[in-house]
Amino acid sequence: MGSNENGRAAAGAAMDDLTRLPELLAERIHLARMLYRGVPTNVIFATDKDSRIILVDGDCAGVFGYEPEELRNKSIKAIVPERDLTRVREHLRERFVSGRQQPERPITVYARRKDGSEVPVEILANPQTVGKTSILFCAFREIGEVRAARAALGESSELLGTIIDNIPAMVSAKDTGGRYLLANAYQAEVFGVKAADAIGRTAVDLLGQRGATIDALDAKLMAEGKALFNHEEAFADAEGRERVWLTSKVPLKDANGAVRKLVTISLDVTERQWDRERAEALINFDELTGLPNRTQLLSRLQEATSNADRSGLGVGVAVIDLGRLNDINDSFGYTVGDYALRRAAIKLQTCARETDTVARLGDDHFAVVQTNLTGFEMAETQARRILETLSQPLYFQGHEIRFDPRCGIAVYPENGRDARSLLQNADLALGRAKAAGERLRYYLEGMTAEVQRRRELTAGLWRALDEQHFELHYQPQLDMAGRPSGCEALLRWNDPERGMISPGDFIPLAESSDLIVPIGRWVVREACRQAKDWQKRGLPPVVVAVNLSARQFQQPELVDMVGEALSDAGLAPEWLALEVTESAAMKDAEAAAATLAKLHDLGVGLAIDDFGTGYSSLAYLRRFQAQKIKLDRAFVRGLPADPHNAAISTAVVQLCHSLGKKVVAEGVETPEQHAFLARIGCDDVQGFLFSRPLPAAKFAEWLIAAAKQ
Repeated sequence: MGSNENGRAAAGAAMDDLTRLPELLAERIHLARMLYRGVPTNVIFATDKDSRIILVDGDCAGVFGYEPEELRNKSIKAIVPERDLTRVREHLRERFVSGRQQPERPITVYARRKDGSEVPVEILANPQTVGKTSILFCAFREIGEVRAARAALGESSELLGTIIDNIPAMVSAKDTGGRYLLANAYQAEVFGVKAADAIGRTAVDLLGQRGATIDALDAKLMAEGKALFNHEEAFADAEGRERVWLTSKVPLKDANGAVRKLVTISLDVTERQWDRERAEALINFDELTGLPNRTQLLSRLQEATSNADRSGLGVGVAVIDLGRLNDINDSFGYTVGDYALRRAAIKLQTCARETDTVARLGDDHFAVVQTNLTGFEMAETQARRILETLSQPLYFQGHEIRFDPRCGIAVYPENGRDARSLLQNADLALGRAKAAGERLRYYLEGMTAEVQRRRELTAGLWRALDEQHFELHYQPQLDMAGRPSGCEALLRWNDPERGMISPGDFIPLAESSDLIVPIGRWVVREACRQAKDWQKRGLPPVVVAVNLSARQFQQPELVDMVGEALSDAGLAPEWLALEVTESAAMKDAEAAAATLAKLHDLGVGLAIDDFGTGYSSLAYLRRFQAQKIKLDRAFVRGLPADPHNAAISTAVVQLCHSLGKKVVAEGVETPEQHAFLARIGCDDVQGFLFSRPLPAAKFAEWLIAAAKQ
């Protein structure tokens, strides 16, 4: 064989050796190197005896500002300043000559970046031989990070466990059967499980088929006994959001070289990419959630409408109010509130399609631009999926967090010809849904005119309060024998121009503004005055019940206000009853129980209104100082034919009696309903069967007539 052939054969052998460099690198790096593998301040070079760089591994761009291909086949001189070059070359030459593969003390020098700046580093060189080729692996590490690593490794195992549990990366260890021995808190959250629940289970056990790829790769690495570094993989988190991970895996071997465990660290590079994009276009994105803001939303919505003109398909805008954000902030703090908003943003993204846009409009308001719609049905289906997803509880540091989401929808081109009109009309629909207590509402023609009417009504409410256009009507309450047992005072607005205005039109407006508190004060005072006036005139005394709004019930001066109203009217407290809805009482059950106790001490009667429509517990129902429970008209309707309502009504009466409370049934309209309620032991009734709400003078006449029967 000629010399040329020998040279080619040698070169071929060398090249074959070089192809094994990644494998050698993976097999030689200590587990401690794994702890910093994903951090962008570590680079490993493979150099030949002439200090020529032939392989680059790690975050070369982050440390030196070079891409790996820019340094391949370059001298080490490219990254070492002139003053340190001789020292570095001598150190590398000594390591080559020694041939000792055990690491020695590193040298500390300055490395030069592409932009000319310098950074202090430690260089740790380790020679390797592949066939007949000698290679030197040079690990460059920034000084600050090396010190941090040494400090961390020097701490106790308890401290190390705390660090692992709090670093923003998934850290886990598996046994040879592919079962988790360790999963830190971050990984548990990504998987959607508790950390303790992951122990002894495989990725398939935890993630279903999504975990099959993870288990298969781990089994392969443990079978081969090889490490894997900077492996990019993608899988969805517990919220269904597709995320990209930079993963490194190292098998741990016993003294005989047998693999016993596999340690994995995965960094979420999706967030890193997201942060870069957000920094580049911060003006168009929300800082907390990273979602497009209102400006960007309008731009994308306008683009979507233009595309819809060409395709003939529709575009929808869903505006979502999460609800309860203020309660969450007040109860748990703004850190938890911000966390909940970020999680809500992720949930919205999982509900959106690839062509849709999810945006944050401000506070707890979000919007979704729905594209390629073939009709209202598609928009509604997605909106209901959004509401269902957002209604699921969140968990943060032991706290359960729940939203009460509402949604308004507008569709192009029916509900608006431009982006601003569509967004405005969807927002109007949302307001309508909230006012009606509904979860979802479409924008309908005429809603803009309705807004103008609502503004006029709101202005009229102030005048009605100042000019005494309000009046109370009284609906009788009777015991089951037909004897008067009391009455309920109901607010009416008799406007000089519009006439009698429906409570359904003005009470929601009052409740959504500051007016409900002064109006509620007037109602209590007027009811006390009227009750005392009837007594002075010699009418049979009856208990007058007054509804308290949720906001009025939460006022700290409520008890004092009621006491003043009784005192000013000269009315004994036993002739006044206050009704609080179940939902208002349970909004803050502890505070409600305290307020009801104070009112009870004042001597007034108390009732829980609309019982059965909220979510009160038996424990609180027992604690609430209320003598009566009002069975909501929704359960009375359909009696006795409706078996479900019949069963619920019977159960409520029995439950309340067992707690020593009377039951008043609302909305009784037929003799059959009255007879059924009598059979199950209901105490009092009220409804159109006996009388509609009456003005004060008419009620006095009714009361006199009823007393003579």
